[in-house]
Amino acid sequence: MLLAKFHVLYRLFNHLAVPSPQAIIVASVPGYHTGVNKKKWGHLRLRSVLEQHVVIPDECRDRSTVVCQVFTTPVSHHASPYLHIMLPTSNIKLRQFSSIGSLTTSDTWFREVFGASLSSAKNRRQCRDPTLKMVFPTVEDFLVAQNLSLEFVATFYSLEGWNSGGSIPFDHNNYMKQKAWMRNYLCKWRGIRSGRHRAAPHIKTYARFTVNSAINNADSEGSSVEIVDGSESDAILAWFLVTSSNLSKAAWGDLQKKGEQLMVRSYELGVLIWPEMFKTPEGENAYMLNATKTNLRPIPPSALVPQISPPLSSVTNVVPVRLPYDLPLTSYDFDAGDECWTWNVPRSEPDWLGNFWSGS
Repeated sequence: MLLAKFHVLYRLFNHLAVPSPQAIIVASVPGYHTGVNKKKWGHLRLRSVLEQHVVIPDECRDRSTVVCQVFTTPVSHHASPYLHIMLPTSNIKLRQFSSIGSLTTSDTWFREVFGASLSSAKNRRQCRDPTLKMVFPTVEDFLVAQNLSLEFVATFYSLEGWNSGGSIPFDHNNYMKQKAWMRNYLCKWRGIRSGRHRAAPHIKTYARFTVNSAINNADSEGSSVEIVDGSESDAILAWFLVTSSNLSKAAWGDLQKKGEQLMVRSYELGVLIWPEMFKTPEGENAYMLNATKTNLRPIPPSALVPQISPPLSSVTNVVPVRLPYDLPLTSYDFDAGDECWTWNVPRSEPDWLGNFWSGS
């Protein structure tokens, strides 16, 4: 039955007129990969593509950020490695799955191993290493006191209250083991400008970008910045990856035997894009710019690209990319009580719908 459905999809896709694919596949396959096969999968595949093909734009070389935005991807030692493919078409009951895997008690893997792949580029020697950040929801993103105004609730809080957390299963014990180092990287889920704040998309994204300080500094100073269609973008992207891969060694791979072997536990699939892909034969420039719900057709920010001003040249190609989260990023405030959402802790306070969370 499942095979028949795939054949139907294959026939449909075969009739689509796609002139040339403008994306690169970054995938993972379970196994112990050695030799040339190491670079075919996981974070070493990403590293290889970035090193061979991706030139970090001038605007991103001195100051950039790589953001890992994750919510949930099923990963389990009790389930099939095909789980991501099977889940939409089956009635599998998951025993264990995680959005952020067990990455040990230090940031060695995230910063030195995975971070080295995220920082890779064809012109890496001409670039400063990017700042690494994670976007992950706090407990507060699901909870709201019932005496707040409906307007406030309708802007800031999850549509489903605590129940939304059921699909964001970060284990509390893993969090407590990793909190000491994760706190340096964690940023809150904010998606008001992107139009996704109350219903976070079930995706994992990884992106390298430089923010438009002219807009973001004004925001931090409390100035009113009107962002309308055709306004300057709040960020220039060096590359953007949408993938099934959560933030874990199981998904991205763990180097073993002094780097001679890459161990991967799950099947994953993602697509990577960068500006050079979208240059036309006669084009001189191509920019990937962050787009928001009120600025779907952004233009390059003058603070980063002063040589370009409206009207844009016909040889400048602008590719809007809608980051699912807002910029500037908002770091966790642990002193104020911010904590990562963890799904296996009971919550005694009611959400805005009046529901409680059992933690099971």
